[in-house]
Parts: sequence; structure tokens; C-alpha cells
Amino acid sequence: MQEDSSTPIEAIDPASLHKRPPGAPAGHARPTRNLLVGLAFIVLAGCMVLVFLVLPEFVGEKPVPPPAESEPARTLPRPAKPVPQVATKSEPTSPDAPTLSEQELHALRLEAESLLLEVIEKQEALRQQGVRLWAAGEFDRAAANGQAGDEALRTLAYAEAIRQYAQAVHTLQQLEKQVGPVLAEQLSLGEQALGRNQGETALRHFELAKAIDPNNRQAKDGLQRTRTIQELFSILETGGNLEAAGRLQEAAKAYRQAVELDPLSHEARDALERVSDRLKHAQFTQLIAHGYALLETRQFQDAREAFGAAGKLLPDSKQPAQGLAKVDKAVRDDMIESLKVEAEHFEDQQEWTLAGQSWQQLLTLAPDAAFALEGAARAQLRATLLARLEGYIQAPQRLGSVHVANEARALLDDIAVLEGRPGSRILGKVSALKEMLMLANRPVPIALQSDNQTDVTLLRVARLGRFQHHEVLLKPGRYTLIGSRPGYRDVRKTLEVTLGMESGSFSIHCEETI
Repeated sequence: MQEDSSTPIEAIDPASLHKRPPGAPAGHARPTRNLLVGLAFIVLAGCMVLVFLVLPEFVGEKPVPPPAESEPARTLPRPAKPVPQVATKSEPTSPDAPTLSEQELHALRLEAESLLLEVIEKQEALRQQGVRLWAAGEFDRAAANGQAGDEALRTLAYAEAIRQYAQAVHTLQQLEKQVGPVLAEQLSLGEQALGRNQGETALRHFELAKAIDPNNRQAKDGLQRTRTIQELFSILETGGNLEAAGRLQEAAKAYRQAVELDPLSHEARDALERVSDRLKHAQFTQLIAHGYALLETRQFQDAREAFGAAGKLLPDSKQPAQGLAKVDKAVRDDMIESLKVEAEHFEDQQEWTLAGQSWQQLLTLAPDAAFALEGAARAQLRATLLARLEGYIQAPQRLGSVHVANEARALLDDIAVLEGRPGSRILGKVSALKEMLMLANRPVPIALQSDNQTDVTLLRVARLGRFQHHEVLLKPGRYTLIGSRPGYRDVRKTLEVTLGMESGSFSIHCEETI
């Protein structure tokens, strides 16, 4: 076991500091009580520091040696009771006294004492951070400077004490700056050793890191992980063999077990992530293939769900979107074909309005489909012609008007020159309209009766005068007759001549007196 090689700072005899060197000023020969108390405190602190356990230097990956044996604590001598001071020739004299004033010497002494306290504080802090495990040489050099400073302070050589203490402080400050980097390095080396399955090496690095920072979480975790490193790598090896054999589900199970054993293991997490990614890609490929198989059998909804599930597995892949686009196209093509069959069926049934609606729906899916454009135009024209024919046929009395009759004849002419077959339904309406036009132009004999006292007028036709019997020829249509007689209320009646009438009779005369 290596012991602490630094030379402890010996206690300074306070009584010797009270003696006045020969030829020294009176004020200097009798140091103040504050100086005695201060030096006693300093020496006591120095002795307490040196009793802590010290560990040997830690270098590279050498095994961490056991802690050094505690150095026996030195007892600070109690100050002697004040006695009259008598100057002798053997008492020390400050080498700075001949050239410095009492105030300047006092300032140097205070500065030396301040530096001494700083040395003691930094030494203690660094010991708590295991400095002798990672920088024993530098720490010993600082201790040597401190010891030299102590010796100079005993002989009242304040300037030399300040120089030595300042050098010690500088060295200790440099060591303080190394604490963080050394800690980080040891933690990194420990992690690397864990990754190489070097449990003992990792243990040494993490123990050193914990000596530097006893509360460091990573160091504590690292020490804990060194206990399971062998089992961890055994599980990882099993998982690797399963993965190489293509048994990905079993490999994933092994890797999950490894992660549960050591959640901080990068190797375990990376392995689980890798095999999980392989499983995800395998499932993705299976879903894409299944989606296309469903598409071939026109199971569009199931195919859409398969491609959608694949897209959730690998959002960055373009294949699911391409599959969905093909599903959409297949659905659209299917609807187009269905609407085409439907429109052609309605055309066969000469349901031109329904056929036109089907063609229009098809055009919303395929706006540039030439066959749909032609079908829509064909159906719309025939639906319009049929509607106009039915309009004349359902109101035949309008054909009695020359204007309306001319429009009907023009419609018949348009149908006659229509490209393609108009259909039997339209042709039947054409025949009916032609017959109606013929009947509308054939006068119908109407026999009128009156009392020979009533003056009868047929509006927009002629004034018939008084009569008992009168016959007129009227084309189909609606007519108004007005009868008038002095002393009687006028009579107004409507006469309707319909198509196909062979003849008719009508009576009109005034009966109500005024």
C-alpha cells in the first residue's frame, strides 16, 4: 500500500513569533495577539487536513489501489502563557525588516497568511476529489511549495513565503481546472469499456470518476452496470445469432430483455432498434404486396386499408401513396365503366333525361372522355326534342295558333334531319304531332241555335247577328260567343272545338231581363 509522500506542514511555534529580533523595532518585536491566534488557527487547520486518508496515483487503466493508511494527526501545540519578552541573539529576524516599514511588513504577513489559507482550502477540496488518484505528482509539488512557504513564514521571510504559497496556489488552481476534464474522460473510458465488454476496466474508470464526484449519477449507474455486463453481452450474443438466422421476432424478444437488464446500454438499445426496424420493413413489404393483391381482386376498401397501414409504418416511403393512387384510379375507372353501362342502358330504354344525367356524372370523373362528351350531347338533344314534342301533344289546342303550328312544324323538320336514330319513342311522338297538326287545320262544322232575338257575335271570327239556326266551320281551338238583346243581360259563353271532332252544336240566347 503506497502512503502519502507529501511532507506535512508543520506547526509554527507561536511563542517564537513573540520574540523580538536584535535591533528590530519595538512594535515588531511584540506581535499582536491577533497574529498568534491567526497562526495557531492556520497550523491547526493544516494539521487537520493532513490526517485524511490518501489514495495512490491512478494512471491509465491500472487497477485502483486500496486507500492509503491514514497519517497520524499532529497535535497543535498550545500557545504558552504570555511571559515577558527578552530579546536574545538567537531569535529570528525578518530578512525584509531592514528595507521595509512596520506597516509594509504587516501587509506582507497578512498576504502570506491569506495565501496559506487558500492553499489549505484548495488542498482539502482536491483531496475530496481524489486528486492523488489522477495527479499525485502535481499535488505533491504544490505541497512542497506550501511546505517551503511554511518554513519561510516561521523565519518571518514574508516575501519568500508569499512566493512559495503563490506557486502552490497556481499549481492547485491548474489542478482544479483539470477536475472536470478528468471526470469526463473517466466516464467516457468507462462507457467505452462497457461497450467492449471489459467489466473490470470499466469498474476502475467509474470508481475513479466516483472518487472525483461521489454524487455523479453516470458514475453510479456505470458501477451498477458493471455488475450485469457479462449477462448483458450473453443475451446480446443470443439475439445476434437469432437475427443472423432471420428469426427476427425472437431476436427482438432477446434484445428487449437486454434493454430491460441494462436500460443505459447503447448496444442493447441499438440492437433492439435495428431489429425492430427490420421487422417494420418486413411488415411494410408484406402490407404493400397484400394491398396490390387486393387491388387485383377489386377489393378496393381492403386494399386502401393495407396501403394506409403501410404508410403509418414508413411515413417517408412513397410506395403507400403510389398504391393509394392506383386504388383511387381503379375505383374511378370502375365508376366510369359502371356509369357508361348505366347511360347506355337508359339510351336503350330511350330514357334520355336519365341517360344524360349518367353521362354528366361520368364527365365529373373523366372530363376529357370523348365518348362521354358525345353521349351527353346525344342524350341532352333527344331529351330536349322529346320534351318539346310532348309539350305540343299535351296542349293540342295551342296548335290552332298559326305561330304555334309553325313552331311545331319546324321541330318536325329538325327531327327529320337529326343525325343518328332518334329512337322509336321520339318517332312515335312525331307521328302524333303530325296528325294533330293536320286535325288542327281541318275545320269542324258547328251548328249554332238562338231565339232570333239575340244578337250573336263570335269574337275574333265574325258578327253572326240574329238567327235561330246557323252553321259555322271552326278549326280546333277555344272560341268566345257573346249574345246581346235590348232589355236583357248580355250572355258570354265559351265554345271549345277539339281535335278529332266531326261536328258539334251550341246554343246561345239572352234570358235574364234587366
